[in-house]
Amino acid sequence: MCGSSDRLSAGLVRLQVSTILILALSLMFFSGPLEAQEKPEVQELTGHLELNEEAFYLLHNLKQGQTLYLFAAGTSGDFDPVLALLKPGVDFAQALQIRKKDIDQAIAEGRNPLAVVREAVQKYTLVGNDDTGAGYDAAITFKVPADGDYRLILTSTMARPTFGSYRLLIGLNAPQVVTGKAQPTGAVLASLMEEESPAGKAVQELKGKLSSEGDWTSYNLNEFFSGDTLYVLIEATSGDLKPRLTLFDFGKKPLATGNFAGHNSRAELKYTFTRDTKNCRLRIDGTAPDGTVTSGDYRLLLGLNRPEVLEGQGKTEGRPIVREPILVKLGLKMQQITGVNQKEEHFGVVGELWMEWRQPDLAFRADTLQRHYKVFTGDSFRRYMSGQGLLWPDYTLFNQQGRRWTQNLTVFVQADGSVFYFERFSATLQAPNFDFRRLPFDTQEFFIRLDSIYPESFFVYQVKPGFSAVGKKLGEEEWVVTKFDTGVSTTTELYGLPTSSFIFRFWASRHLSYYMFRIFLPLLIIIVVSWVIFFLRDYGKRVDAAAGNLLLFIAFNFVISQDLPRLGYLTFLDLMLISTFLVTAIVLILAVALKRLVGDGKEALVRRIDKYVIIFYPLAYIGTVLAVILFSKAWH
Repeated sequence: MCGSSDRLSAGLVRLQVSTILILALSLMFFSGPLEAQEKPEVQELTGHLELNEEAFYLLHNLKQGQTLYLFAAGTSGDFDPVLALLKPGVDFAQALQIRKKDIDQAIAEGRNPLAVVREAVQKYTLVGNDDTGAGYDAAITFKVPADGDYRLILTSTMARPTFGSYRLLIGLNAPQVVTGKAQPTGAVLASLMEEESPAGKAVQELKGKLSSEGDWTSYNLNEFFSGDTLYVLIEATSGDLKPRLTLFDFGKKPLATGNFAGHNSRAELKYTFTRDTKNCRLRIDGTAPDGTVTSGDYRLLLGLNRPEVLEGQGKTEGRPIVREPILVKLGLKMQQITGVNQKEEHFGVVGELWMEWRQPDLAFRADTLQRHYKVFTGDSFRRYMSGQGLLWPDYTLFNQQGRRWTQNLTVFVQADGSVFYFERFSATLQAPNFDFRRLPFDTQEFFIRLDSIYPESFFVYQVKPGFSAVGKKLGEEEWVVTKFDTGVSTTTELYGLPTSSFIFRFWASRHLSYYMFRIFLPLLIIIVVSWVIFFLRDYGKRVDAAAGNLLLFIAFNFVISQDLPRLGYLTFLDLMLISTFLVTAIVLILAVALKRLVGDGKEALVRRIDKYVIIFYPLAYIGTVLAVILFSKAWH
């Protein structure tokens, strides 16, 4: 029993020793890595870059051996980001040469600009990336070579200019950052280098005038992003103006005011936006709350994240703060004239309308669709814009009668927000400028006028050079288009507000063959017949022939009058018809009178009268025409 107990005790001791050794080895094996493993740190930054803007960030106190993870993605517009860590000693002017000087010089020299970009990246940066992430996202994994601060540049791809908001992730010991899925931990690894970064800073100077009639004016402002601060200064430069400032949000809610009491000739305001905000408006008026009206010229200075504006300093630079109207280029091709109704003074056309404009709200990332454009057909574009709550340069045909039939409608929207609109339509249009006084030798003015639905504060028309034209086969045999032109103007007929109007005007004259052979030749025959009647010796037959000729003219006049408009004035053709009618009637009257004289035995007198009538008949006709012309002018 004693031996067995000793063996059991020895076994327990060996088991304890083994367990201790295993635990010790385990601690020795795992203690190093556990101590070396560091907690992941992730910071998320957001911002917005317009075309040709850059953002510089300072990465604070990185340690040798750390792994830095960077990720950038566009969140609005068509922004395609590029990330790069600058080499120590490289100044910002050199960094900008990556996109500007070097590339421009390469293009001028006929070199491959993409190769130049790669060379510049190697020359000025420690590491750079454009599209390593999903789609157009940029991602970098970088082993820190030495302790110190590092500078990070975020800009648009150098292949083409892009713009929009972005999301930037910066991480240490956080590989998930390069996937874009890492969550911020509250760490502060980098800060924006505000002095060196032009992004998000702008100054705009404007001048204006308020009248003494209680006038006021307002400016629509571009989008502001969370953290942006707007500074506004207005100073009177003439008159007794005491300007007041009011900043409204999208719902007409006042956000800030300046010189509200209207006591000073200078006003200022400052407002910091706590969220992304669109459609703000700045109102300026010279009427104090007590009703006192002041007027005069003013200087307006607006600053985005530029506090020096309140000191009256700064010149226009950076992105526009005041929202400018969208410029819309228009062109129209008139392919067919389907008919001209002279009596009702309207005409039908088949036309092709082309519009171009750039609307940043429509920009999108091309990598999301794997193409750089969207296509809308039929009414889908109108529905899409309505669903997005966006305006587009919709129009109305000012002189349209009835419906406009759209045969084809296609809209291309490119990734940068550029829009190309094509519509083929047919419509009946009023022609109020018709003037038939010289009919059928008249030249008539026709026009197609497009009026913008929205005031010029939203859209302004401009003629697209070289697009407008007249089709080679118009399909209208009566008219020949002699010339055309296009132009834009401002009208107030729709809202009472200035609205852009595009007009396609053309002039057309008539083919004269129809009138020569169907109207003037028969008139000439009637006139000649009236003259030939005087050669008859049988005065009874002469009366019958003159009466028949008059009846023929009346029937002829009735037929052609169906195609002529009912006007309040006489045309050239009317004068010819009236003159012919009068001459024909006079010939009949003269024939009856001469027959009466013959019956009275005065045949010698009748022969003398015939002799003079045969000679002077043409002069008598011309005199009748002139008399009718003079009478018509005196009547009007």
